[in-house]
Amino acid sequence: MVDDGYIEGEVDTWVNAIETLYGQEVPGGSLGRDAEHSIAMLMSGYGFQDAPIQVLRMMGHAMEIGYVRAINDVERGQFDDDIRMWRPDLNE
Repeated sequence: MVDDGYIEGEVDTWVNAIETLYGQEVPGGSLGRDAEHSIAMLMSGYGFQDAPIQVLRMMGHAMEIGYVRAINDVERGQFDDDIRMWRPDLNE
């Protein structure tokens, strides 16, 4: 069956894929809580509350994955030179 151009069950497949990646990438503890809080604050300002909970959860988890990956890149020093350029006061 087709619904809005998507095959029935296709969204479920996407949700399951994001959930699997989320379980692998987003740690428990403070980083996971920080990611969850940050993304919840972001999403609350955009009025997506009427979307199906499954889609909201998928969107939130996808963004949390990105948040955690970005923090990990910063922790590994991937942006050290850029940060010094963006924030020259840190060199003092």
